[in-house]
Amino acid sequence: MAQIVNFDEAKNRKHNEKTNKTENERCNDILKKLKEKREDFNTSIITITAEDILKALDFYNKKMSTPIVNIAKAFELKSYKVDPNDNNIEGQLFINGTTKNLYGQDKVIVVNKKNDLYFNRFIIARQLGAFLFNFKEKNGYKDKKNVFIDTYYSNQYCKEYERFATEILMPLNMFTKQYTVGVEELHYRIFVVKYLSRYFEVPEYLVERRINELTN
Repeated sequence: MAQIVNFDEAKNRKHNEKTNKTENERCNDILKKLKEKREDFNTSIITITAEDILKALDFYNKKMSTPIVNIAKAFELKSYKVDPNDNNIEGQLFINGTTKNLYGQDKVIVVNKKNDLYFNRFIIARQLGAFLFNFKEKNGYKDKKNVFIDTYYSNQYCKEYERFATEILMPLNMFTKQYTVGVEELHYRIFVVKYLSRYFEVPEYLVERRINELTN
């Protein structure tokens, strides 16, 4: 027998289910979805994951730079500025081991305090990507004694992590709109790049790369 469903009621029920969950519960839902895909993640999965996170935490399509520190915190990853022994280290992800003794919790992202705000925002997004797509609890890390470390060095490149950072810091729909605004108002590429860098609070080279993806 066919069932008549009131669209508004169904929409409100779905909204209430979402709002009744804590941020951490919504993040755990995303992690569960990722478990089957981690072995073979691709650009599509990375893009969808970034969108899912922004939607789950109510930051999707908001006229603001992505609050990446708060997003990482929702996944129980607190961020710290440090002065590393090796100045070529831009950022690190630590899970388990002595992490809790040093920082008060099991999972942290540390960034090099010499870097500016925009670059450190990128590093936090990149290391969140390392957590989402590389950290596998099944590989012995349920034992809190086993430490997981991902280190990001100067000029190191990981296509998957950087793709995730790009997608979550500069969502394509939002970037396309602001790029159009920049071109119409500022005309010259150098000014457009500066405008977008400030709008999304990301390094200019990341904006250049996103524009090239959009226009080529």
